[in-house]
Amino acid sequence: MSVLREINIRKALDENDRGHPESLNRLIYSMNDSSTSAADCTKIFVLSCDCAAEIHSKKKSRVCQQFIDALFGQSCKRWMCKLQKEKIIENTNGTNETTKKTNDVGLAYSELVLTLVSLDASYVNVACRMIASCLVPESPTQTEEDFELVYILSTKLCRLFPTSVEVLGTHVRSFFPHHSTFSWKLQMYLKNCLRITQNNLGLLSFVMETAVTRIISLDVEIKLDQFEESQQDSVIFELEETHIDNSSSDHFSAMRAALKRQQQEIVELASKLDLMMLEMFIFFERIIVESSNQKGKKDEKIIISPKVLFEELMLQFDRIICKTHRSKYTQFLIFYFCCRDVEFARTFLIHLHEGLEDKSNHHIHRMTMASYIASFVARCKVLKEQDVIASFSHLVGWLHQYLAEFKATHTEDIFPTLEVNAIYYSVCQAMMYFMCYHHELLANPSVEVAKEISISTEHCAYLKECHFEELLGAPFHPMQVCLVDVVEEFQQVMNPLGLIPPLPSSFSNTLKNAQSLRFQLQGDGSAARVNGTESLVEVYFPFDPYLLKNSSRFITPYFREWVRPGQESEVDVESEQGETSSSSEEDEDEEQNFRDMTSPTPSPSFSPMALSPMGISPDFTSDILKHLKKTMK
Repeated sequence: MSVLREINIRKALDENDRGHPESLNRLIYSMNDSSTSAADCTKIFVLSCDCAAEIHSKKKSRVCQQFIDALFGQSCKRWMCKLQKEKIIENTNGTNETTKKTNDVGLAYSELVLTLVSLDASYVNVACRMIASCLVPESPTQTEEDFELVYILSTKLCRLFPTSVEVLGTHVRSFFPHHSTFSWKLQMYLKNCLRITQNNLGLLSFVMETAVTRIISLDVEIKLDQFEESQQDSVIFELEETHIDNSSSDHFSAMRAALKRQQQEIVELASKLDLMMLEMFIFFERIIVESSNQKGKKDEKIIISPKVLFEELMLQFDRIICKTHRSKYTQFLIFYFCCRDVEFARTFLIHLHEGLEDKSNHHIHRMTMASYIASFVARCKVLKEQDVIASFSHLVGWLHQYLAEFKATHTEDIFPTLEVNAIYYSVCQAMMYFMCYHHELLANPSVEVAKEISISTEHCAYLKECHFEELLGAPFHPMQVCLVDVVEEFQQVMNPLGLIPPLPSSFSNTLKNAQSLRFQLQGDGSAARVNGTESLVEVYFPFDPYLLKNSSRFITPYFREWVRPGQESEVDVESEQGETSSSSEEDEDEEQNFRDMTSPTPSPSFSPMALSPMGISPDFTSDILKHLKKTMK
């Protein structure tokens, strides 16, 4: 007969008061014993719940405090694993008895914890700590069913005691495994954290912040381009080794071994990041599908709606993602969510434009917003034609306004410095990148959209109103400073349109060799000097191709790949003729045309009303975003 069936907990407490703790110690031992059955666990919880007030009143006793510690201790995880083993055995025998036992134990334990917490708020911390520790998996074979008890308990605790939400969120953050641990442990813990938020809205902010922080810490450590370079280096080492004597072979063997370890570390980190991103996407998908299925039903209440989750993602974007330089994948969390609903995509795009427009933001932040605008519109397939035109018009209008203000406050003989005007070059580069992806749409808007936003359907009529010759000419000369690849691709799409003179071949070669003009970031955010040449803060495009294998299936359907001009569709006959005519000109004429466009002589001032689709007025800062929002509705 089990020890627990011979002992009454109330009697054990009384004996402990009389100086005989043996019965209570045996009870504590049985609780921590891995062989304790589900029925005995249930009896412990039920009897303890009945005596909860007495247990609490006598907690000053050392043995009684040990009993309370055992209730909140690690034995809970062992009981849960024990139940899973019994479930497998009994299912093999064709019975359903275990399911009933599992529910009994879960309900009894939840009732005990809630009863103790209701007696004294000091139990909130230990209860939350126990719940968070139970979310950490012990085996790669564990599934969500193994943690059902924890899910139920966390839900009840947060609903009955709202103050426990913050405490539980803090412990969930502290128990998050380090990224050096096993990938299955990271993945399962993240899945458990996301699972407990589905019925606890208050936990969403804590869990999302923790998840994004951990994901981005992995993201910034992964350098897949470095991995490719390392593979090339290994080939070089092999070639060089054939020309050295045997005395150096040990040295190169050590180098190859170190290189192999580095490659393996990169692959492992990428695999962990991939699995964590996969869990996030699956969670997003579950919320979206459940919300869609519940539309029109009054008997079901959605705890977390897609709108609430999107707003939380926006907060994490502002707090963490956009402030992390050169993160490669974390930003695709909000990219995916935007792609599931065009209204979310428009809200995000307007938010980016507002971040660029707000002069109270640091110039680094505004430059980042410009990169996000260009990259998001270039890659996101769900945005409508009017959204693309409105966003492009805002960038062009912003550049013209900046240019007009600069000319109004500076004399003609003062040339702009890269450091002071870095934001202009960043936005100009974003505009060129934007144009590389959507030149056909901007040159030939559809009749319906043109009528809706009051622009001409004539070929290139809208682009002519952008006056690129002013933006790319004096005094800033951005094509001499911006990223070489962007400038060259921009020139390729602009040549057939005939909106700017083609770059002379001599200038193109200069760009290719001017690697010192590549943007670099310094700690204070100021411009850097490379080989004595001033350059901008580095601007990157955050939504470059998504290379994580398992989670890429959530991104691929909505992601626009880069297609070089002419590969997607045939160039217009007139544009081809114009390009042929331009290419036949002498190199001296090209040089002169380009000098005319970039000469320091002032060009005609920009008319604020030239960009009719955006209705830009002299009150640029306040009016431009109003028109942008109106156009996107």
